[in-house]
Amino acid sequence: MLESGSFYERAERLIRRSTSVDLQLGTAIIAEPERRDDRWFVNTSRGTLSARQIIDTRPATIPREGQAALWQSFLGHEVECDRNQFDDGVATLMDFAGCLDEGVLFHYVLPVSRNRALIETTVFGPRPLSAASLARCQEAALEKFCGGVSRSVVRTEHGILPMGLKTVAQSLGDGYVRAGVMNGGARPSTGYAFQRIQRWARDAARVIGAGGAASGHAPDPMIRRRMDQLFLRVVRNHPERAAELFLNVFGMNDPLRVIRFLTDTGSLADCTAVIAALPTGQFLREIWSGLRTPANNRLELA
Repeated sequence: MLESGSFYERAERLIRRSTSVDLQLGTAIIAEPERRDDRWFVNTSRGTLSARQIIDTRPATIPREGQAALWQSFLGHEVECDRNQFDDGVATLMDFAGCLDEGVLFHYVLPVSRNRALIETTVFGPRPLSAASLARCQEAALEKFCGGVSRSVVRTEHGILPMGLKTVAQSLGDGYVRAGVMNGGARPSTGYAFQRIQRWARDAARVIGAGGAASGHAPDPMIRRRMDQLFLRVVRNHPERAAELFLNVFGMNDPLRVIRFLTDTGSLADCTAVIAALPTGQFLREIWSGLRTPANNRLELA
C-alpha cells in the first residue's frame, strides 16, 4: 500500500527542483488540443500552451458499461480500532463473499498496525459501480473484520478500473500520446496499473530526454493477451467459478511465480505453471464456446 499523498508530495518536490519542468496545478483545459504545422496548441484557463509533443493521461470518456470486458470497482476505509484487532504480519488478499447478484465480490485487509488497517470491498463485474452501490457490502466487511470493536474512519477511497478495454482512444495525430489507466495502462486480467504505468513513464522520459518521441502503452505480448482474454471470459461468463480460479493460482507451490506473472515479469515457465494450476476443462469449454460465437459478439481486448 502506497499512500497517494506521499507519492504526489515526493513527485512535486522533485518537480520543484527541476529547471526544465513547469507544474501548473488547478489549470483547466478549455478546448481540445489543436495541431498547427509541427506544434500542438492547448487553450487553458491560464492561456495557450504549445509543444511538439503532448502526453494526455485524462480518460477519453467517462467509464461506462460496455467499454470493458469487466470493471473492477472498489470502496475502502482505513480504520483505527480502540483496541488491537488485526494481525499486522498477515494481509488478507481475497476473502470472497457473495453479496451481489452479479459479478465477483471479495474483501481484502491490509493491516498498518495491530489496531489500524485498510479494509476494502472489490467487485469484478460487468458494470462500473459507485461508492453508494458498494456501501452495504463494505459495511458488512467492516463489521466482519473489526469484530464489533469501536472504530473510527481515518480515510475513505473509491475507484473504478477497466479490466480489458475493448477499444483504446486514438491519439489526435503525430506527437500526441494518450496514456494512463483508461488508455491501455491497466493489466486486463487484474486491473493492476501502478507499476506498469511507472515503467512506461520511465521509458517515455528516457526517449524524450534523448530527443525522441514518446509513444503510448505498448500491447502486451500475444501469449499474455490471449491468456487475459480467456481468463476474463471465464470470470465474466462463470462468476461462480472465480473464487476457485483465484485460489488455485494463489495456492501454487511457488508464490514467486504468481508475483512475477501478475507484475508482467513472468517467464514462459511461469505462464505455463499458472495455466497448469487452472481447471483445464473449464477453459477448454470456454475456448470452444468462443470458436462458435459470431465474430461480432466475441470479446476482443485492445
